[in-house]
Amino acid sequence: MPSLYREVGAVTFPIVWGGGADFSPLDPALDIMLALFASAIVDELGAAWTSAVRAGTPVATATTPVRRRYPYAPDPKHLTQGETKFPALFVYRQEGSGSLEPFSLWQRRHRSRWGVDYFLGPIDLGEVSKLQGILPAVKNVIGEVIEDGGHDSYLSGARVLGNMGLGCAGFSTVELVDWRCGGAKFADNERGGPTYWACSCTIETTEFAKVREGSAADFLGASFVFGTGNGEGIDPAMVGASTDSVP
Repeated sequence: MPSLYREVGAVTFPIVWGGGADFSPLDPALDIMLALFASAIVDELGAAWTSAVRAGTPVATATTPVRRRYPYAPDPKHLTQGETKFPALFVYRQEGSGSLEPFSLWQRRHRSRWGVDYFLGPIDLGEVSKLQGILPAVKNVIGEVIEDGGHDSYLSGARVLGNMGLGCAGFSTVELVDWRCGGAKFADNERGGPTYWACSCTIETTEFAKVREGSAADFLGASFVFGTGNGEGIDPAMVGASTDSVP
């Protein structure tokens, strides 16, 4: 029987499972960031995309700057075998990253790194100069959305990257720490295949792990004295402490 009564970021234990085809409800921050960034990119860059993309280009069938979004790291096989619809946005927790550190007597801090990758797709060299300008623009949108904690195009502008209220990602801090725009690192191959142009960002977040409020009895109006002694009393009284009084 579940016995953890704790909160880790936006995840609350014990888990109340409402069903579903996958485990995405166990990491709500992932779905929130993926939907938030995709919505902001489309809203901020959609008009420019419609004007710049002309018929005959590899991405001409895409009516918006984010055609598909994926909650996992981009895999070279998926990208090169026609299984990915471009332009594509990937958001994921990076493998092999993360740390856990004490923060207070009742809280610990989880520090994680995330990858946010935006792929234009395998565009021809002649189209690079016309389309690559969207890559640093995507980085700027992501950075400003992080700064604001949300975007007006997503859930009416709710600041969902914070840790207050239902529907939030549960982050205490969020920071865009580095980025790279250009040809994807696996684009060069012996067969001379197409180059996959992308913007890759790294985000660092912190989430607190703590006991759920109300899961243990509160000591209100209690006093404590610590020292040395026996059944006749404490002598001397080394430390005295008291809790808040009952309202």
